[in-house]
Amino acid sequence: MTRTLRTLLGAAFGLALTAGSAGAATIKVGVVAPFSGPYGVVGKTFREAIEIYQAEHGKTVGNDTVEFIYKDLDQANPAQSKALSQELIVKEKVSFLAGYFFTPDALAVAPLIDEANIPCVIFNAATSAITEKSPRYVRTSFTLWQNTVPLAEYMAKQGIKKAVSAVSDYGPGIDGETAFKTTFEKHGGTVVDTIRMPMKSNDFAPFMQRIKDSGAEAVYAFLPAGPSTLAFAKAFNDTGLKAAGIKFFGPGDLTQEPDLPALGDAALGITTTFNYSRAHDSAKNKAFVAKHKEMFGSTDTVTFQLGRRL
Repeated sequence: MTRTLRTLLGAAFGLALTAGSAGAATIKVGVVAPFSGPYGVVGKTFREAIEIYQAEHGKTVGNDTVEFIYKDLDQANPAQSKALSQELIVKEKVSFLAGYFFTPDALAVAPLIDEANIPCVIFNAATSAITEKSPRYVRTSFTLWQNTVPLAEYMAKQGIKKAVSAVSDYGPGIDGETAFKTTFEKHGGTVVDTIRMPMKSNDFAPFMQRIKDSGAEAVYAFLPAGPSTLAFAKAFNDTGLKAAGIKFFGPGDLTQEPDLPALGDAALGITTTFNYSRAHDSAKNKAFVAKHKEMFGSTDTVTFQLGRRL
């Protein structure tokens, strides 16, 4: 979370300087994210990362105190995202917005931050076009293009000629599909089918049949990290695609460390690319993971949602 908090607190410092000698103030930051429901671990990791940063660097900027106010958005819901964000701006008088796990929820606040003239720091939502919708967006996460292009290049170098893309049918999924098809075909491969799955899918058997019938050697898949990735990976294994020799590739949402015990043997053979792993062998990451264990008792919840903010 260090980079994200540096963004927020650095901006807060600038705000504090403009206050001159007006005295100490409280600078409020509103965080909208899933803190309950199937994606509740996301909000938990956001909060833990913020707490780690403040434990290491304090809660003040100059004479001012930085306070975080959390609002629970348990699933993708643009209308609710806008309502919660408006409540933070109007009622809580926040100076910054932050969080936003799903792309539609992040996009919904563009008119609000433009009208209120406040920055919005995106912790996760990965559709590349988000930051084009307002100059007040700052993204500290990643885009699907960044993780998919090197993966598609790698697949082509492995001699794979025919592949299927299977993605959740919303912004990041479509970004991933486009990035994969563009890159894989540029390097001589063919995408024989493009499958878009509803975000709330929990029965993946029909999609597995399409993959099998396509004659593809491999599948590129993207689903938002959480229950859907687990279900998709298990369906790939249970419906015989793995046994048939079809290779499985995707962004690291599919194989984040806390999910590996639940995935079990279904994770074996999946190849993913990502921008963070809690096993990364760097001094900064080791210190971060150690601090998390000190504060929260284990490293079980250290995922890309939390650790990539180094």
